[in-house]
Amino acid sequence: MNPPPATPAPHQLIAALGNQIDLLAKNQQLNKGQHRSLSTKLNRARASLRNGKAEATITRLEIFSKEAESLVANGVIDDKSGTTLLNTAAGAIAGIGATLKLPGVQTPPQPCVEKTPCTFLVLHVDASARNLLGGKPDGSTARPYRRISDALARAAGDKACGVEIALAAGRYTESIVLTRATRIIGAGSGATFIAGSILDRDSHDLSVSALHLVRSPDPGAIVVDGACPSSTEITDVKISTATRNGIFQRGGSFRASRVTVANTQALADERHAGGGIRLVDGVQGVLGRLFLHDNGSGGLSVEGFRTRVYVSQSTVNDNNANLFFMSVANEVGGLGAAIEAERGAVLLAEFTNLRNNNFVGLLVSSGAQAHYRYGTIGGTTIARAGFDVLGGFNASISVATAEFDSISLKEAEFVGLGLRDSAATSSGGLVTPSPIGMSLQAGADYTGAQLLQCLVHPMEFIGFDADRGELPLVMSPAVLPCLDGCPVLPCVSVPFDCSWCVR
Repeated sequence: MNPPPATPAPHQLIAALGNQIDLLAKNQQLNKGQHRSLSTKLNRARASLRNGKAEATITRLEIFSKEAESLVANGVIDDKSGTTLLNTAAGAIAGIGATLKLPGVQTPPQPCVEKTPCTFLVLHVDASARNLLGGKPDGSTARPYRRISDALARAAGDKACGVEIALAAGRYTESIVLTRATRIIGAGSGATFIAGSILDRDSHDLSVSALHLVRSPDPGAIVVDGACPSSTEITDVKISTATRNGIFQRGGSFRASRVTVANTQALADERHAGGGIRLVDGVQGVLGRLFLHDNGSGGLSVEGFRTRVYVSQSTVNDNNANLFFMSVANEVGGLGAAIEAERGAVLLAEFTNLRNNNFVGLLVSSGAQAHYRYGTIGGTTIARAGFDVLGGFNASISVATAEFDSISLKEAEFVGLGLRDSAATSSGGLVTPSPIGMSLQAGADYTGAQLLQCLVHPMEFIGFDADRGELPLVMSPAVLPCLDGCPVLPCVSVPFDCSWCVR
């Protein structure tokens, strides 16, 4: 009996992708521009793999796949060739991802079923309760349970569709693992404390309000990581000194209001370990009135091509880069940022300020799109790892798209706004002194003339002093098609359309 054929290595699959797009060009399914664009993205992925940068390789293959998928959807590439191309790319991504501790998209063990309205069993828990009336605790107001686990066991015994747990003031040292739709309601974030985690591995809907999670162990304070979409709502909650994640959710809907996440502890085995809130792989998020501060790997991270997040009226201050995770420290986005959108995610942020963060304030990378308006980013410091100095950017756009409106970029330790292989536009704003106000790199798809017209001219630069070595603008290449009287060219647009906010 012959053994099954070996799975091709990622470098072999990338080479196969090159051959496939060359054949499509030869058969005139791709014009010169389309072929050149796909080849450029593939060559970047090949170079990253050659240099041992696995995460960067995955990111660049995902960008390649998104462009190829668009060409298939628009009928440029026929369905059969497109399926082969996309399957080859997916195989390469999976092969590389298997070597990393990355949050891969989980395959549901069975088809996801549509959820129906649920009747909740209401149970009361009071850690300091004394049974003065006699009889066993039953979860009533007169005879509450003393432990959350007892209430969960009661719900399981009754086969309740959902359970609502009303927690009295006090401290509860236990973790909660969801087995059904669950509501957890405390007596206030200054009165009810849970020293533990809330974990949902099976896609149950979750609501948490009016409590404080403290010292939650790995994997974090609130972790929703099921294979099917679920709904999470968090209100009036504080989270402090969690390990790895303050809040993590994969897929589904996520709403958070009046939430504080602070002092999440970074770990060395994952670049985002230590982040305040992390939303990945298709989350539709609406966030407001957050306070994210002093976390070990940034404040908020949104990731994945299907992820769309709106954040408003929030403050993200004094968050740190994850210097424990050094294997990708030289990669843009390798350390965590105050707010980060990556791997094709869409971020809409307004009335949100980022101050005194380490490494990068706002980071948009690897095919993500962001619209940031009516906010201030300032005081971002350089991350120092041994002899390496990294970041120090108030905002960094890397292989991505961004639109700004009425923003202020103030006093970064290195660069106010950095742009690399990206497109951006502004509807006005203010840049105050940093060593470099803006560092802009023109690319084949977005010329120096467009950068001047769409981004630089609408912004006001004030207070720069050449005697102190401050430069308002550095552009590469230095020789531009025009400096004044540039032709009218279309500017990039990231519409501020939060269609998922009203769901």
